[in-house]
Amino acid sequence: MKGKRNLSIKILIIIVMINIVTGTKIMVNGAINIEDKIATSSNQSFVIKKDGTLWAWGSDVYGSLGDGGKNKDKGIPVQILSDVQSIYSHFYSNYSFAIKNDGSLWGWGYNAYGQIGDGTKIDKSKPVKIMNDVKSVIMGGSMSFAIKRDKTLWGWGRNEDGYLGDGTEIDRLKPVKIMDNVVIMTSGRPGYMEHNFAIKSDGSLWAWGNNEYGKLGDGTDIDRIKPVKIMSSVAKIITASRYSFAIKKDGTLWGWGENGYVSYLKDKISLKPVKIMNNVQSISVDEFGPSNYVIKKDGTLWTWVSNGYGALEDENTITKFNPVKIMDSVKSISGDGSQRYVIKKDGTLWGWGWDLYHQLLTKEIGDYNEYIKNPVKLMDDVLAVKGHYHVLAVKKDGSLWSWGNNEYGQVGDGTKKYRNDLFEVMTLGSIVT
Repeated sequence: MKGKRNLSIKILIIIVMINIVTGTKIMVNGAINIEDKIATSSNQSFVIKKDGTLWAWGSDVYGSLGDGGKNKDKGIPVQILSDVQSIYSHFYSNYSFAIKNDGSLWGWGYNAYGQIGDGTKIDKSKPVKIMNDVKSVIMGGSMSFAIKRDKTLWGWGRNEDGYLGDGTEIDRLKPVKIMDNVVIMTSGRPGYMEHNFAIKSDGSLWAWGNNEYGKLGDGTDIDRIKPVKIMSSVAKIITASRYSFAIKKDGTLWGWGENGYVSYLKDKISLKPVKIMNNVQSISVDEFGPSNYVIKKDGTLWTWVSNGYGALEDENTITKFNPVKIMDSVKSISGDGSQRYVIKKDGTLWGWGWDLYHQLLTKEIGDYNEYIKNPVKLMDDVLAVKGHYHVLAVKKDGSLWSWGNNEYGQVGDGTKKYRNDLFEVMTLGSIVT
């Protein structure tokens, strides 16, 4: 017994030494998700450094930076909180949330509908504590949700059309429990007929809220003030203003809602899920095109529907209703609006679409009709990217870079001049190790 124990200890020491040498972190019950360490809204930027401090810069309208200086824009990063695990913001919002390492949830900024959850409708220029034992947050513009560590789902804020799913249409200024056993939740386009979905531990998909265009997928167009079951064996869910998608555990993609956007069948509405394609890994939607992008399990990227802002990378500007292959070896796709950013498996970052504010690093300020049709390479060695009018990117060495619209100092370079080149906001190793 003693010999076996000593052997186990020696093996553990070897594993630890290997991880120290290679720079790999040993994680217990989870891993670092770089996507949770950076966030952007339309005019603000947020980042969590490796020491757990949260930093913010850009527009401070409604106190949205959280530094206590309401309406005082910041052109360089300022510290907001410490011991922070994850940060949440959204393009359509001027409020934000942070989860600390102890699981406590903190919120600040715009609060007209009680979406911060502190029991008032008063804007907050400094973080206020909302609740404990929180695992993740979902923002809907005028409403908010949290999944706690025990898998219970809680909601608060605006409750028109039953947005919150608590069985009423009464606005809630503090969190109320919605349902149990929730592992994933998503919300439709904030501020536009909100509807919501939750995936339970057993893979069942549930929906509630506004149901125009049949976007809940329950076979009707009736608003639902309580969650209703839609389908089973679901792994992922994503939704836009008029339609929704689910990826099942077998890799099949299903869609419903306004059908011109969902399954390339014009001018029809699907009130229930219809199968679209096989072997899907992930999907990303674009409200303003609108276009949909699918990464298949083989790493190929596909798209269909409108290319009004260069969303479809060919030489035409007409609506497409059949999937078109864009590129190979894709790891992830992101973007919030009419630009798309792809990180390939080799770490290169590519972008295309609307380029009004130099989001694609062009040399001249564009206009609403100018866009990049084909993917252009932006930088190398990228781990994560977030952005819309301005962009944040984290490289593999832990450095944070920014560019694009800088009207409120949201690039973080100390000026208010648009950037058409890459600016390093924080030094090497400041975000991750």
